[in-house]
Amino acid sequence: MVDSVSGALTPEELIARAKTAVESRASSLSSAAGQSAVARLLAGRDAPVDTVDLSPVQRLVQDRDARTAADDTPYTEQDWYVRAKVAQLQAQISLYATLPGLDPSGAVIGALEKEATDLAKKQFETLDAIQKEAAEKQAQLAEQERLRALEPLSPDALIKRARNNLDGVVESALTPAAQALLDNLRGSSVDTSA
Repeated sequence: MVDSVSGALTPEELIARAKTAVESRASSLSSAAGQSAVARLLAGRDAPVDTVDLSPVQRLVQDRDARTAADDTPYTEQDWYVRAKVAQLQAQISLYATLPGLDPSGAVIGALEKEATDLAKKQFETLDAIQKEAAEKQAQLAEQERLRALEPLSPDALIKRARNNLDGVVESALTPAAQALLDNLRGSSVDTSA
């Protein structure tokens, strides 16, 4: 760690870093046995010599870089590109539609309309896939909730319920949906004249 006052490393930290550097170089050189001198030098460069504590900003930047490196979505399928492409197509179609002399045969506007419909179909397919995945996740969540509601109470929950009953606090054993329905009905008046 760096001393916050002077900015210098303590002797123990310097020794620990030196040991780490020697161990990493020794392990890289032993793994490079039988290689040429150049290969051994290059192997020594690849080994991490020093590990440092990153500042919070550096950690955020490193995390962001790792996320962007892991993102395998081509740029043509990212949201910013699709929005830009839609804006471009809208502008081009409106230009050729308002100035028919630019495209007397209608071939350019036909190609633009085809490109716009292809883009829309692709977006609808993506949306359908996302909705299907969301429906599957919702079904899994509902099944987990159903199974959780069927589970018997733990001994701690039974003890807590008994203590609350002794203290006069009555807990409802209603499901969250039934409790929400009762809460909605409490504020409304019921017509009993019928």
